[in-house]
Amino acid sequence: MSAKDSIIAMSVGEIIGPYLDGGNYVIAKKVETRSLPDSIKVRHILVGVVDPRSGQQKRTDSAAKKTADSIYNAIKGGADFGSLAATQSEDQGSKMNGGEYNLSSVDMGTFDKDFVDYAFYKPKGSMAVVKTSFGYHVIEVLNQKNFEEGYKVAYLSKPI
Repeated sequence: MSAKDSIIAMSVGEIIGPYLDGGNYVIAKKVETRSLPDSIKVRHILVGVVDPRSGQQKRTDSAAKKTADSIYNAIKGGADFGSLAATQSEDQGSKMNGGEYNLSSVDMGTFDKDFVDYAFYKPKGSMAVVKTSFGYHVIEVLNQKNFEEGYKVAYLSKPI
């Protein structure tokens, strides 16, 4: 059985190794197991703090949070998410399609970690204000498909 197969078969908290992997001795610990979708549909409205192109501050953190909270409350009160995305979102990549993104697990490394964590780990129907490196997002998880087991593994590797 390969090391990968052994790790998948382990219980959370269990440790395997040391084993040889290339020119390294490795110890691996299974930290977490979770069912994850391989694709999601999410929509969001970005209220930025810093302009990503220039690095210039657009507004204070507290002003961005206050604006995002106001948008969130308006949506909870019945305002149209798509209309607010078109007029309020600072994400040029999604504002004209209602703030929507279709993402796959491959995209997890190309988006902000906090955005991806919310979009992939919260259940369908979840909506919240989430802070990321870009500012504050009002994020709603619209759909998640094709759930598979995902594993979080910690490795300690030492070259030999």
